[in-house]
Amino acid sequence: METADEQGIPMDFAIGANQGQEYRPSLERKDWPYTWYTYSNVTVAPGQTFKGTLPLTIQAANKRPSFMHHLEEFGEQTLIAVVAIEVLQDDSTAEGDYTEIDRIIDLTDKVAHGSRSLTWTAPKAAPGATWRIMGWYERFTNQRSIDGPSDAKTYLQNGSWIVDHFSAAGARIMDQFFDDHIVPEQSDRDLLASVGKYAWEDSMEMDSTLWWTRGFDKDFKRALGYDIRTCLPLLLIKENGWAQVQIAYDEEFYSKNMTRGEECNKDYRSVLQTKYEEYIQAHAEWARLKGLKFCNQPSYNLPLSMTESSPLLDAPEGESLGFFERIDAYKYLSGPAHFKKNPVISSELGAVRGMLSYSQTLSQVLWSFHRGLAGGVTMNVLHGYPYGGPFPNTTWPGVTIFNYLFPDMWGPRQPTWRVFPGLIEYMARNQYVLQAGAARVDLAMYIEDTPWTLATGYLSNNLQELGNTHDYIGSSLLASDLVTTKDEVLVPDGPAYKALVVYNQTTIDSRMANKLGKLAHAGLSIFFVGDLEYGQDIMKQIIKRGSPNIYSLASKDELPKALRDAGIVPNAAILNKNQAAGWYSVWRSTPEAEYIWFYSDGENNDTPVKTLNISFSHIANRTPVLLDAWSGQATPLHHFKRGKTDMVIPMTLGGNEMSIVAFVKDHGAKDPYVMDFTGLVKGFFSSAKKSKDAIFALVSNGAGTVTLSNGKECRFKRSVLKTTALNL
Repeated sequence: METADEQGIPMDFAIGANQGQEYRPSLERKDWPYTWYTYSNVTVAPGQTFKGTLPLTIQAANKRPSFMHHLEEFGEQTLIAVVAIEVLQDDSTAEGDYTEIDRIIDLTDKVAHGSRSLTWTAPKAAPGATWRIMGWYERFTNQRSIDGPSDAKTYLQNGSWIVDHFSAAGARIMDQFFDDHIVPEQSDRDLLASVGKYAWEDSMEMDSTLWWTRGFDKDFKRALGYDIRTCLPLLLIKENGWAQVQIAYDEEFYSKNMTRGEECNKDYRSVLQTKYEEYIQAHAEWARLKGLKFCNQPSYNLPLSMTESSPLLDAPEGESLGFFERIDAYKYLSGPAHFKKNPVISSELGAVRGMLSYSQTLSQVLWSFHRGLAGGVTMNVLHGYPYGGPFPNTTWPGVTIFNYLFPDMWGPRQPTWRVFPGLIEYMARNQYVLQAGAARVDLAMYIEDTPWTLATGYLSNNLQELGNTHDYIGSSLLASDLVTTKDEVLVPDGPAYKALVVYNQTTIDSRMANKLGKLAHAGLSIFFVGDLEYGQDIMKQIIKRGSPNIYSLASKDELPKALRDAGIVPNAAILNKNQAAGWYSVWRSTPEAEYIWFYSDGENNDTPVKTLNISFSHIANRTPVLLDAWSGQATPLHHFKRGKTDMVIPMTLGGNEMSIVAFVKDHGAKDPYVMDFTGLVKGFFSSAKKSKDAIFALVSNGAGTVTLSNGKECRFKRSVLKTTALNL
């Protein structure tokens, strides 16, 4: 903090060690950081009677020992629920590795309070089926975030433990520890308030049989009106596990009635989402009371919604690693931020899969950087070294974390460090522009993304290749007071969406259906794409009303034409058909200028240089200026065509290249500009030193013409000198 103060720079900080999600409790304390839900089970044949004590649970095996600690065995277990499940005969024709069940019987009331004793006779079952009794226990996860030293003398030295992420109490126990032990003195807190900017938490790297918190069953019943007990076995699926790839005890359960399982999981995740939001809000309130802001990598790895969580954050953050550098994935963060007019969308840049430490080139870093910006990221965080100076008992390059499996820590021990000042300035200029004003986005896409995965989304380039941009928006924002419409535009003082696309959503509730109907009545164009059998009569009624603003499409292949037929065109429309693969744009609007950021995706050697004609809407009365993010220079553009409202500019980009055009207000008569040319003209430029009114053409061999906006036509004929042999 003192160094940040001396250097005059803001400081972000992790609330806790490792992923910033830890706490160091005393073993004697009752507020142990995280309660979870797990089970034991006993097999009982049909007609057989179980009479005895239900077994306690054992912690599930650690599936990710390279970066995640195992769950340790200590602490009390409290029996909360008991159910019996009818396990059907294993069907060799069934797809996947799971256990199929039919009946689920709640036996909880047959167990005396405070006891684990049960007497129960299993009823008849389907042919080949059997019964299992499942005892469900609340217990502590006992999962470390960081190991302590072997000679720890106090609990403060005994490592750090992962906290409950589904209650405000879980956040407060972390925040209180930070206040008591990291900044205990008032002078420390004053300095933090002066230099601090973002309190930060990383992505959730933790394990559980079933994500839970104390009182979750009561919250569930209060919200849904029924008991969660008979749903519990159906929640044990990989989609609810960490990163949707693992399941405790290697066993998944699916109901013979698939609808039943889907409803249970939908309801469970909705309550889990609410509890996670309580956790986020508690952190954010703590930070804001200190004059700070809260940054968090929300939702992913767990069965939660990113579009619902990220609006609660001052700076939602993604990462190259968890997002696989997919441009569309970042839109789940940037969409809600655009909607709320939040200028900062952060990303942990550079750590990618399939590349070892010290193998990442700066071109690859730029590729990750550009792809994030194309998805709406406006602030990137690079990895530095976690220590300064030489590290004892190491050779170059020093200590390298994660077993050299991921790139890359940047600092003085990297040979490329000497060029980093220019690289950082380039990144800063891009981010400065992309944080300016308000985002302008063509389309809002309504989506229910619980659980969020990379497979969620529109997953087609048919809109992007025409120049369309889109955001993903969840139900809480669409139902909020932030929703306004004017002149058939949604959130006109923000992204100014021209249409709302409801793509393949099969779980729209009556509240949202009514909201969509009101938006259509207010003039907003709404496109329903995909299966319209939502199961809610009110939704079907809205679609059948035949509003001129409601469009029903069978597939996303029909959407580009439907938008065009409805008169909805991109803010920055690409006029070259079937040539714009990999081209992306971001538009920011300020009172002084309209900024449009362009990017051509692809590696430098793989993607050819292309020139595409871009039509910019409603800026014909502005002057285009090219902003060079490498040099910081602004250069007037001289080659474009003005229409009544739009302006067409030819843009030239190679792979992994970007360009920024600023459209500034005219403050006088428009100078002549180039409308068209023939021949080998490489470009146009002006020079204040020679003549502020002159336009110079850089031409190659041959003849040609240049047509100016004032009607003047300039002809040229140039020949390149022949090569001359030199006698050396």
